[in-house]
Amino acid sequence: MKDDLDSSRSLDVEDGSNDGTFRYLVQKGLIGERPRVEGRYRGYGLKKSCDRWVALDRHGKEIGSLPVHETDIWMSDPAVPSTVGVPTPEVATEILGLARQLRLLTKPTNALSSAGYLVQSLRQLSVIEGLTERNPFIIGIERVALLRQLLETDGPVTRELLRCIVELGQTVSRDQVADQYPVIVRRALEEIGSRIPRAILAEAIKHRKLIERTAAKASTSRRAPGVLEHRVSPRLEWLVDLGYLSKDGIRKNTFEYRVMPEAVQLLSDLDARFGEKEMESSVASGQWRSNPSWNHFRERIGPMPFPESLLKAYKLLRRRVGPSSLRDVTLLTALLSEHDVSFGEVHKDIIDYAAKAPGVSLSGGRYSRDPQNIHIAETELGLTQ
Repeated sequence: MKDDLDSSRSLDVEDGSNDGTFRYLVQKGLIGERPRVEGRYRGYGLKKSCDRWVALDRHGKEIGSLPVHETDIWMSDPAVPSTVGVPTPEVATEILGLARQLRLLTKPTNALSSAGYLVQSLRQLSVIEGLTERNPFIIGIERVALLRQLLETDGPVTRELLRCIVELGQTVSRDQVADQYPVIVRRALEEIGSRIPRAILAEAIKHRKLIERTAAKASTSRRAPGVLEHRVSPRLEWLVDLGYLSKDGIRKNTFEYRVMPEAVQLLSDLDARFGEKEMESSVASGQWRSNPSWNHFRERIGPMPFPESLLKAYKLLRRRVGPSSLRDVTLLTALLSEHDVSFGEVHKDIIDYAAKAPGVSLSGGRYSRDPQNIHIAETELGLTQ
């Protein structure tokens, strides 16, 4: 991963298609008019002179091309909603840590989990359907699975964070939300206290007390962004990536946000379903149907009737060996369905279908006898005679 984050390619200063990337580098302060002795672009300078870009080497001599990190080329794309938090080789371990926290990677080996495979499959479908470019910072259909994982791992805090920003008004800042973070954590803990194991509850209480102590210290001193801001910033940026906050009309590298109507609807869905079994999948599939900012994704997917939707979902998620996650197949089937059906309704349809289709079998998981996995034979998929 470090090599990928450190890769670069030379961009011709005379090529007009590179103008956006060069402007991004200058606006972000990543490169200056004079060559610098430190930073990602040490030894290089870049400036606009007489309506043309001029790149300089470490000796101040003009050069015809500038080596630019691939991540900066991606981030300079106008379709990227926010330019806060550019990944660098130095934070590669943190990126892997986030993927593990979202349960996209398994902890011992960093292998793709079932959820990670779902995200990867939806990403590939987005590229195939032309819904997104290969720029990893432009999220396609996989946003549905990412929303589910966010709610699964951070649902209570995300819910109260949404409540906070909706109450604050149409435009909010990171600092405003950070000031309210102790309240957000307290509300979240009050909601889940009776639903989680005692050991996890004890850790959650310790976290709440830490946040309260941090807030008390912060109120008596002027400081640079600290613990509260650093806990709030990633969550706000995730909501930007998923379309619930926006920076339209605001500089993309600032910590100010516009609250979209979709955020109000997501909060309403979470309030209505909070505490339900498979709440995360139900809300994510419901958002797929109701979120107007996702319309262009739905229109391009080509909805289909059941069981064709199930068979296509299974093909997309089929592993080389073994069954697939019933939960993931159900979510993808709901996305592909031509009817406005809930996650629970699709789950029941699949259970009923498996009971009568000879090539479909369900199996329990390691800790449960309830159906957790699904296997569909190649004959049922129409892959063999």
